[in-house]
Amino acid sequence: MTQADDIQKLIANHERRLQKLREEQALKGYSTEAHILTEIDDINATLTDLRAELARLQPRTPTVDPRLLRGHYFISYAPTDGADVALALHQALAKAEVPTWLDQQHLDPAASPERQINEALQTCAGLLLLVTADSGDTATGAPREWGQALSYKRPLVLLHLDPTADIPYRLVGYPIIELSDATVRGEGEALTAAVAQLREQLDGL
Repeated sequence: MTQADDIQKLIANHERRLQKLREEQALKGYSTEAHILTEIDDINATLTDLRAELARLQPRTPTVDPRLLRGHYFISYAPTDGADVALALHQALAKAEVPTWLDQQHLDPAASPERQINEALQTCAGLLLLVTADSGDTATGAPREWGQALSYKRPLVLLHLDPTADIPYRLVGYPIIELSDATVRGEGEALTAAVAQLREQLDGL
């Protein structure tokens, strides 16, 4: 039996004892003896310590799809006006065998979204920012994502989808590809040319 097994056994024992104490507290209400309340507090504190120790001992399972750890490109966008085109871009690049990470496709609902996004940014080969009218709004999360990418020294490529949308001051000078929603969502020569241009840009990063 490993140390982790021992800790899990202790946790189970404490949880059973805690359940009995809580049932007793529920029956007695305000007349619950002080020593019972004290024991409940002590067990909760012990459980917190045991769970922290167990987390330290157990191997950390990456939340990023292992297939993407060899150089995916993180797609950053404003959900308010870029969700559909982000998905279309992901699909177009997948057909061209360009690996991307997109929250709509890769977030595991059972794990922390923030942690998964952070790991995807840390392990990405670069970030593709869809520049739209709302992408500069901090409430959308896009500025935080490209800010993190810069802090990790990841290259950026800006996909300018809205000609009226301003380029963030900190991103002036980064590669820009002028695109349209219709091109990304469509098929045929225009999309093929756009993907080829993007691949050429990515190869040069």
